Amino acid sequence: MALTPDKVQALAHQASTYACQALLSNDRWQEVRDQKFAELVEAETLRRSAEPDLTKLTERGAKAWAGVDPQKLREGEPHGVPPTT
Repeated sequence: MALTPDKVQALAHQASTYACQALLSNDRWQEVRDQKFAELVEAETLRRSAEPDLTKLTERGAKAWAGVDPQKLREGEPHGVPPTT
């Protein structure tokens, strides 16, 4: 099978077509990767916003939220419950 100029041109065209398809596939893969990363970041942001912000929790809020009296905890009573005698 001899390579004629027409066959060389056809092979070159086919090779360039495959190269373009590979580049487009790579670009598409990068788009999907970037989209998935953005979705993960958004999901993590939503998850974090749903968690309670314990930094703003006051002593009154601690008692209401956890049922624990912080003053009694400081006095050494376990779980804020007075000891039974």
